Amino acid sequence: MAVIVFSSTGCIRCDIVKGYLKNENIEYIEHDIKTKTGDDSFKQFYRKNRKDIRRDDKGIFFPVVILEDNTIVQDAGSTLSRIITDGRLDSMIEPNQLGHGWTGGLTLLEGSAQDTDDFLHILDIMKRGGLSVEIKTTGINSELLEKSLKANLIDRLIFLVPCEDEKRKGNSGEELKDSLRFASTASNNVVVEYFTEINSETSPAHIANTAQFMNESTNSNNLPYKIFCPSPDAPNLFPFRTAARRWQVRTDIKK
Repeated sequence: MAVIVFSSTGCIRCDIVKGYLKNENIEYIEHDIKTKTGDDSFKQFYRKNRKDIRRDDKGIFFPVVILEDNTIVQDAGSTLSRIITDGRLDSMIEPNQLGHGWTGGLTLLEGSAQDTDDFLHILDIMKRGGLSVEIKTTGINSELLEKSLKANLIDRLIFLVPCEDEKRKGNSGEELKDSLRFASTASNNVVVEYFTEINSETSPAHIANTAQFMNESTNSNNLPYKIFCPSPDAPNLFPFRTAARRWQVRTDIKK
């Protein structure tokens, strides 16, 4: 059975997936929804598989791809991950949630040397195809972060800095330091944002310690650092901001 690709004219992600299939001589059948026959084919498919199709308030994420084993995948990153690694990198390459021109859902986690090579390969395919890449990290796998930055494969880096003391000790703490250092010295072409999530057990002193750790790891007190609390019962975050600004003068509250 050939791979089936429901695409849309002008869709960068669709072109990336089709280009990869062509380059790898993987047989596929395309249904362009901008044509009448393609639109009819997709509507028929959608009626039968609506619950399995991901969409947001702006519409469906294309391409929608049916693999040879009848698995349904969407967007460029998830499709490439499933084809190239048989889903081995699904935890690092989750479904994209970003709008036109961007790809997200990418998180740096630990993996084998093969995982590293495949992850970089997939990033490279998407970058060469014209997508801007957003990656999230908690400081894990600093080696992969360094390689991604050196290869100019990241356009926006979301650094979720852990507040817990135990994550800033031992080998994990050293790796976090390395990741912070790599992020702080990234090219000017890379937008880097630092965030820390606050919960009911977090105190201003905890946030001050985190900001101090960032300062000492990067030799900078000028990182674009934001704190946030997703709880509807969030405490007043201004004391947290004040405490952090001793070590990171640009600390602010994420709206």
